[in-house]
Amino acid sequence: MRVRIIFRSIGYLLAFTAGILQLIFWFIAWVNWLGILGFFIGLILTPGVLIFPIIYCIVEGDFPTIYFLPTYDEAIDIVRSNRYIL
Repeated sequence: MRVRIIFRSIGYLLAFTAGILQLIFWFIAWVNWLGILGFFIGLILTPGVLIFPIIYCIVEGDFPTIYFLPTYDEAIDIVRSNRYIL
């Protein structure tokens, strides 16, 4: 039982450290590319919003416009709940 707790703690520590290092690299890459504006863009955008569509476009040869649009069910939920994104 004690070994399981130790390994779990080590796993959490490794995951947290990897996440922090990736976040630091994300900001460094943006700042090196666009200066201080890159820092603010790095705060707003996530890698999934930028990197996934680019990889999809390279592999499939078509830009994934559906990736950014809500599905029919999501659109109906937004209308029914009166939560509009403006």
